[in-house]
Amino acid sequence: TLLPGKDNHTSIYSHVFARGKHRNHEIEEQENHNPVQKISIKTVLKAVFALLSWMSLNIILSLMNKHLFEVREFRFPILIIVVGTFSTFVGSAFCVFVLKITPLPHESIVNNWRLLLILSIAHGLATALENISIAHISISLNQIIKSTAPAGTIVASM
Repeated sequence: TLLPGKDNHTSIYSHVFARGKHRNHEIEEQENHNPVQKISIKTVLKAVFALLSWMSLNIILSLMNKHLFEVREFRFPILIIVVGTFSTFVGSAFCVFVLKITPLPHESIVNNWRLLLILSIAHGLATALENISIAHISISLNQIIKSTAPAGTIVASM
């Protein structure tokens, strides 16, 4: 503050210097608190491996289903859905409990069980419809249709 009859130049300088010091401290804190974290090569390789595995297994599953429905004349698509869902459960449990890729989010599951139930039903319905479509259309068309699924998610999130 400016005081009458006092050396105001020193007071102003002290005030500005203190504010500058405070601002420099804030800038240092912001630099140390970088929201973008560096990702290790090991993490990137794990993610790439998981993505490539999922894509490969997805295509193999579609080809196997097509073979079962057309060549072997297998007429139990519900059994294929159950086996596929159980295999996914076993693989996911292996990743969470044995490989410990990620911890099991107990609190999130308990708090969002309704949403998880809705998503599970929607996933089951999508799998059933995919198996039905495989019996009537080519694998390439089936894969093209499946690849448009993220577009619906993007539109729904807007």
